[in-house]
Amino acid sequence: MTRAFLGLRLDCAQCHNHPFAAWKQDDFQGLSAFFGQTTVGFTGIQDGPGEYEIEDRKTQAKKVIPPKVPFSPELLPKDGTRRQQLAAWVTNAKNPYFAKATVNRVWALMFGKPLVDPVDGLEPEGPTPLGAGPVGERLRGPQLRPAAAHPVDCIHESFPARQ
Repeated sequence: MTRAFLGLRLDCAQCHNHPFAAWKQDDFQGLSAFFGQTTVGFTGIQDGPGEYEIEDRKTQAKKVIPPKVPFSPELLPKDGTRRQQLAAWVTNAKNPYFAKATVNRVWALMFGKPLVDPVDGLEPEGPTPLGAGPVGERLRGPQLRPAAAHPVDCIHESFPARQ
């Protein structure tokens, strides 16, 4: 989920704290807990009862993990199922990664190469898909939104007509 929608590699923190980024095992487990009530059946994916549990490898004791987002917890809504809350948090306009990851993936699909390679490498310490020139100015900072909200005429801004 974090690779596809946020451009972040949090899966390394499944077994241990991430060796190169700030992500901790608690971050991975907190996000996984949003899916603790999810089941897959003949009629599709359903939300039901249940919690996300892990087993301590040393003591074999089971521990219930509460849902938790790794950053910007103030963007997490209180209403809805856990998956609805997570979806609202991921797509919140103030989430610093969703729009950048979307732009980076769409750019890769349209032009054959992402602005940041690999497409899921938008770590806080790393590069962000900013571009240069007038197009890049529109892609910088928290004002970055999906293309439908702020259309950018890439052809005319990147390649102005000769006078």
